[in-house]
Amino acid sequence: MAEAKELEVTITDLAMTKAPHYRVVPRPPGKHALLLAEGMTLSFYRYLYNNVGERWFWWERRAMADDDLKSLIKNEKIEIYVLYVDGVPAGFTEVDYTSFDQDRSVEISILGLIPEYIGKGYGLYLANWVVDGIWRREPERVSTRITSFDHHRAAGLLQRVGFAAVGQHVENMPDPRTKSLIDPKTPLPQTHQDKKAPPGPHAVITPLPRRRD
Repeated sequence: MAEAKELEVTITDLAMTKAPHYRVVPRPPGKHALLLAEGMTLSFYRYLYNNVGERWFWWERRAMADDDLKSLIKNEKIEIYVLYVDGVPAGFTEVDYTSFDQDRSVEISILGLIPEYIGKGYGLYLANWVVDGIWRREPERVSTRITSFDHHRAAGLLQRVGFAAVGQHVENMPDPRTKSLIDPKTPLPQTHQDKKAPPGPHAVITPLPRRRD
């Protein structure tokens, strides 16, 4: 049976409007550093985005033309930080300050790890670090979002660093495999949660059942 050209995905919006309580996060193994990629190149960005996001069906930046993507990553109000472990890139995060001057809002657009570094504590370390850095600038609101294609622990990790669910909806997205944006042999993520929680400040985020990782 041919793969569907569109996939149904659940989007969960998360936010925080005050700095979270101080958290002690264990340092993960290895020598690591978090560096602002002031000279981010198009090829390195695509390497990070593609390797971090392929299994989770990240496709939007893959579909962008080089000039458009280059304009985005060179935007002075978008900060990209790369996590290195033992000298090797292990993940990255992208923080969008483009609305900060208008309403003091900040969005964490991307946060993810290279597959080999998942499950070793680096995700919590990276998330905690970036949230702490954002709140040092005294925003009014910090937001992010996850999809039902993301890692099954993404929601819990974000809650641990202070986020709460504020909304959830379902939409269709193009199957990136049929557009040659990712390897056609990449399997669909399998469902890992089977209930929907009403959004709220203390909600445990459990997206609607979908074929998931």
